[in-house]
Amino acid sequence: MISHKLVRIATKIFRKGVFKWARPDKKSKVTLDYSTEIPKVDTVLMSIQHDGDYNEKEFKEYIRTEIIDSTLKSFNVDASDYKVLINRTGASSLVDHMELPV
Repeated sequence: MISHKLVRIATKIFRKGVFKWARPDKKSKVTLDYSTEIPKVDTVLMSIQHDGDYNEKEFKEYIRTEIIDSTLKSFNVDASDYKVLINRTGASSLVDHMELPV
């Protein structure tokens, strides 16, 4: 549910036109640790397609604060210390998804 909501929120702000550099393709995965009474967020992975001329630092900060942090607050989970992986492959620009002629 958390992963799904992360993508829904990212899509919503993308459609409003306020998510600078973002493109339509988005994916998310959240790993939780259920060994405690309140589930603890271990890792949040977000992959969001972006324009080729984006500012990586600004883009990732925006995703962390406006999408991930705000979304986790709406769930009953311990999000006090977790890993964040954003576009780990570094291959999420529009050009990276196009087939180029050989």
